[in-house]
Amino acid sequence: MTPIDPTLNQQAIILMSKSGFLTVAEVALQLRLHPTTVYRWLKRGDLPAFKIGDNWRVSSEALELWILERRRDQSPVFKSAP
Repeated sequence: MTPIDPTLNQQAIILMSKSGFLTVAEVALQLRLHPTTVYRWLKRGDLPAFKIGDNWRVSSEALELWILERRRDQSPVFKSAP
């Protein structure tokens, strides 16, 4: 597993995602997670992605939609008072 360069910032992530596809390390950096967590999600099919040889790739557009979907699912539900 390739270590994540801690000096990368959000601007670097934007430049990397312009290709349209992110590596596991880039997804982990963007989500501020350990790459092992991303691999676990990929292996379970929780995160939309595909493999090129042994390497996973995540569409930057699919990742954005996945994040929005998770946010919507975790939104608090407010009930009106009786």
